[in-house]
Amino acid sequence: MKKPASRNVRGRSPACSVCKSLGHRIEKCPHPAAKEILKLRKENSVLKKQSKRKVLRQEKKWRKAPKLDKEYRKKASALYKGKPAARLPSPAEIRRKQKHALDVSLNLPTTENTAASWLLDRQWIRSPTVCSECDRHVFSDLVWSQDRPPHWRCKHCGVRVKIYDLSIFTGLRVSPCELVKLIGLYVSSNLAHYPSVPDFVQASTHGRSCVEHFLAALRMLESTAGKNFSQTCPLRGSVEVDGSFIAKFHMSANNLWHADQIQKTNQSCQRKGQRLPKSFVGHIMVLGAQVRGNSSAAIYVPRPHVTAVEQRPVTETLAQVEASGFLDRITRRSVVNADGNKAWKSAAASRGLPFQNVIHQVKNFTSDCPKVWPEVSTVAGTQTLDRSWRSLKTFLPKGTTVKQKIQGHSCMHPSVPQYMYMWAWRQSLGNVSPNEFLEHLEDLLPQD
Repeated sequence: MKKPASRNVRGRSPACSVCKSLGHRIEKCPHPAAKEILKLRKENSVLKKQSKRKVLRQEKKWRKAPKLDKEYRKKASALYKGKPAARLPSPAEIRRKQKHALDVSLNLPTTENTAASWLLDRQWIRSPTVCSECDRHVFSDLVWSQDRPPHWRCKHCGVRVKIYDLSIFTGLRVSPCELVKLIGLYVSSNLAHYPSVPDFVQASTHGRSCVEHFLAALRMLESTAGKNFSQTCPLRGSVEVDGSFIAKFHMSANNLWHADQIQKTNQSCQRKGQRLPKSFVGHIMVLGAQVRGNSSAAIYVPRPHVTAVEQRPVTETLAQVEASGFLDRITRRSVVNADGNKAWKSAAASRGLPFQNVIHQVKNFTSDCPKVWPEVSTVAGTQTLDRSWRSLKTFLPKGTTVKQKIQGHSCMHPSVPQYMYMWAWRQSLGNVSPNEFLEHLEDLLPQD
């Protein structure tokens, strides 16, 4: 006889899926496995209705389960995380606890009269000699008033000249004693890093705008000295030349100040059949020359190089090498060391300078070369200048503003080259004490 099908046949009910009986279904089956099968079917239907991302925990969440109570969780988290460490202090908390003590050897004045005399004697401020209104040479002594800042007064026409009008701190709203304290903090700070504005605010109890005004005046003073040093320092011996990228900023396709470079980039894309870029990037770079064995380096900050967003910037070009003027100051008994850039080699060959080359792209950092001059090393490489680039990038303040907008178009911020020339001047000083650094700063002050 043929086995009956499991579906309804002429009014009959389907067979049980457990015992294969035609008299009942699985819900009424007396077999002990029927209840377990029904239970698994319900759980399976629930899992099918849930999202795939949701993970269903199969164990029962009893409060007294050995792996789910609070004590077990504490022990497990302690084993996983280790001993609870102390919370790291924030930069603001570190700044409050840090002692910004002045160098004791400076012997700075502590009263207003002695501070004004100290500033006048050291040429930080200057007294007027000729009146701008009446061209007379008769001025009173420094006048101290409660409602006015210290000033000199013309005895003929009564014109007042404020105490900082003839100095680099024009418009600074601090007393002479407070200015002396700011100068002391400045020369006592770490010369390998640009002075931090929050640190000065915390140490001097002045506002941020006042501290930024003070630091900007001294930054201009040091950067001018660093630029003059980079343009006049002699280069003799094993001279290492190289370039490095410092930062970058974005600009639109209709930028006014870099329109010539944007046009060249668009023409290059058209020749290659590429789509014209919608935005561009300005790469800020610096060129340098350093005599091996000397801590000071001469630098040159060219105009930012503009490329498309996805393009890599090119290294030093021949126009930038010629504009730096480094090779024109290298004496004859010297050797030029570069890192594989062809612009330096071409410029050195046109001047008849011996040239040694290494290629960093193939992991060639040093190589032995034939002796050219007895006093010049035969090892080629730019390791000394590469170490100086690391020092420069450490000196730059964190979060430096690298661009500004003039007439709605982005360009390099003027403070960026000031930071770099400021670093070059400090490198030329070597390791100096606060007193020596103060004397070097006073030598930079404008004279009568």
